[in-house]
Amino acid sequence: MNAAGMPHPGYVRQEENGPEDSEQCKAGATLERRKEPPLPEAAGDAFDRQRLICGFDHGLVARQTVLVLGLGGVGQGAALALARLGVGAIILVDAGVYEASDLNRQCLGSPSQVGRAKVEVALETLRAHHLVGAPAPALEGFRMDALAEWAQVVRLARRSDAVFNAMGAGPLWDHAVNGLCLELGLPLVRGESEEWSARVDLASGREGTRCQVQPAP
Repeated sequence: MNAAGMPHPGYVRQEENGPEDSEQCKAGATLERRKEPPLPEAAGDAFDRQRLICGFDHGLVARQTVLVLGLGGVGQGAALALARLGVGAIILVDAGVYEASDLNRQCLGSPSQVGRAKVEVALETLRAHHLVGAPAPALEGFRMDALAEWAQVVRLARRSDAVFNAMGAGPLWDHAVNGLCLELGLPLVRGESEEWSARVDLASGREGTRCQVQPAP
């Protein structure tokens, strides 16, 4: 049993490697060639299929803490995907209020939640509908002005393994977050959408990988 109580270690459901003298190993000893047909789907395990992807380490995913800055359309989509993926802990930051005009693109709110803080709405919806596996991600939310409370953003980033920057606060903000992630060695994903365009940038957090942020085309 692994830490989640499932009968498989790491990213495979069982020891599925064929013997070294098998035809598949003789043909080429890559992981893909050595894997034999898996057992039937593990009952009740929402992450069973991704555990079977060659090279996908679900145990690593479940140990990550991700900081999501901004809960607009991009940020809420990222938070939902991270929760459904089985990320271990998700920290949400936003200062805004969920409005009726947000309903068409911000996926974590409903008409009954209009007028409430976006952080509160996102936490409520994620906990009610999107924590699909075991163990469930730990969720935290901070309703705050990230620009005014930069020191708190730094503290939250120090607790994290990766950062999603989905705040449309302009290029100076983007450069500040980029520099913070570079200093801490954290992977950074920056996403934005505006009118007919959308853009996603990825930086590894390794030295020399600072992005030159450009406006969306």
